[in-house]
Amino acid sequence: ELAHFEECLPVYREVFRENCLYRLEPYEGMRELLAAMKAAGWKLAVLTNKPHDRGIESVEAVYGKGYFDYILGEQEGIPKKPDPEGAYRVMKALGVKAEDCLYMGDTNTDMRTAANAGLDAVGAAWGFRGREELEAFHPKFLADSPGELLEMLGLEKFY
Repeated sequence: ELAHFEECLPVYREVFRENCLYRLEPYEGMRELLAAMKAAGWKLAVLTNKPHDRGIESVEAVYGKGYFDYILGEQEGIPKKPDPEGAYRVMKALGVKAEDCLYMGDTNTDMRTAANAGLDAVGAAWGFRGREELEAFHPKFLADSPGELLEMLGLEKFY
């Protein structure tokens, strides 16, 4: 039950704001995968349900400022994932069409977001949830490691 949700939410947001970088680090192999994507000329973006400022702070703490072409987090007027509106905004900002995108995620919410936005999904089974949860959504690619995905995408020559 969410009996105390409204009174707890502001406390959670403050704790998260102060600690969103605690033990934050990329999954092993992610730097290499992203570097290969960039070297191949891919545009990179992040769509997160984290508050917008925390999303930018988190991504830039790990990969550096300007590494990603676009970062979009939770903000007023944009429904949270799995609603496709955020994905549409990212595509518009990057000037790309759905058929030219891959949406990589590690949760059922990500898989539903990809489906709702008409995007090919990439299931990152090395992430937050397991392979079984992602398999249920039949992503175009399902990998157990960033290195495996690098090979599936034919990007190993770029790294």
